[in-house]
Amino acid sequence: MKEITPDFYKDFHCIGGACRHNCCIGWDVEIDEDTADFYRSIGGEMGKRFAKEVRYGKEGAAFRMGADRRCPFLNRQNLCDIITDIGEGGLCQICADHPRFRADFSDRIEFGLGMACEEAARLLLTHEEPLRLVVAGDDGEDEGQTEEEQRFFGRRAALITIAQDRTYPVYERTERLARAAGIDGLDLTTENWIGFFEDLETAEPESFETLCRLMHASCHGKIGTYRAAESSFEIPAEQVLVYFLYRYLSHAVDEEDYRARVGFSILGCRFLMDIWDTAESEDAPLPEAELVDFARRYSAEVEYSEENVGRILGALRREIRDKVAVAAV
Repeated sequence: MKEITPDFYKDFHCIGGACRHNCCIGWDVEIDEDTADFYRSIGGEMGKRFAKEVRYGKEGAAFRMGADRRCPFLNRQNLCDIITDIGEGGLCQICADHPRFRADFSDRIEFGLGMACEEAARLLLTHEEPLRLVVAGDDGEDEGQTEEEQRFFGRRAALITIAQDRTYPVYERTERLARAAGIDGLDLTTENWIGFFEDLETAEPESFETLCRLMHASCHGKIGTYRAAESSFEIPAEQVLVYFLYRYLSHAVDEEDYRARVGFSILGCRFLMDIWDTAESEDAPLPEAELVDFARRYSAEVEYSEENVGRILGALRREIRDKVAVAAV
């Protein structure tokens, strides 16, 4: 079984207190059953803290977040007291895995890093060369790919090749992707989707409002010049586009869902291009820290809400069905 990762994956490590936005703030953290049992077994002062700060119920265990939405084990230096006291082995599954994601296949497990993590987003967006998938591990046991998987990997590789073709501006690459996936009849623009986006659930209202304000400005301001010419964020936009294709296509359940997930990838890339372009000064490129932060915000609001991802994919599937129905008339 092979382990496949983006080529920058090995460079990731949590930057802890240096992170401007901490993943231990603002999120509800559920605790897996094995770790909950382990916390119950801890004695001493740490055991008393677990008894006080962990909520147990019919739906499982979770940390009791404070009024400021901080994890009760996040100290004022923004370091985790569980790691300090017990070690990383004491983390629940969600905390141990974040920001990693995975997809399982017959002959491989694919891993990646989610953009809702500031450091993961920075590594992705500042990666200058076209992103490559590399074999990070191989136990020598190869079950072989199914025919369906062979077809999937071939199609995804073809789409990533289009996304990484630097002879075209990224916006034009998204148009080429739509044609290749058979969804070029869909209106995948911020102008068409801003109303839908505003109606999504929000994790951080102030951050969400900022994204919506910039999207609205992109529909009525100076926006659009980058669509016909290269911009200062061509490479970050390319990496975002490849990130979405890599992360989301592997979970497609049928052809319609596959096309919807290509549309989801195009929308995510175009949303961020419009946000970056609106926020950028006419006199200087958008600073790296802001470029990264807007990507992190979008990921936190959209990707890390199963409801929001489901709603966008559902709307795309409906549009694809409508397009097929019209074509059949």
